[in-house]
Amino acid sequence: MPRTRKLDPHVGTPSGTSPLHPAAPVDIDRHLAGAIYPATRDDLVDRAKQNNAPEAVIVALDHLPREWYSGLDDVADAWPETPEI
Repeated sequence: MPRTRKLDPHVGTPSGTSPLHPAAPVDIDRHLAGAIYPATRDDLVDRAKQNNAPEAVIVALDHLPREWYSGLDDVADAWPETPEI
């Protein structure tokens, strides 16, 4: 019988990033804790500030491409590779 391997979602993911999206920080869920979805980009920025997120996270959220997000996975998918500052 062939052996099956479980894939580790963290293998190949740069340190400090999320397996949901390589550029999203690992603790984006913590930074956006309490967010009510659907949420606007401004709602997400405000929530991150209330949760004392690092400035880099706030800047990245402020540079998300769309106005509305349906959930955390949606935010991670839209996360900018390198926000333009």
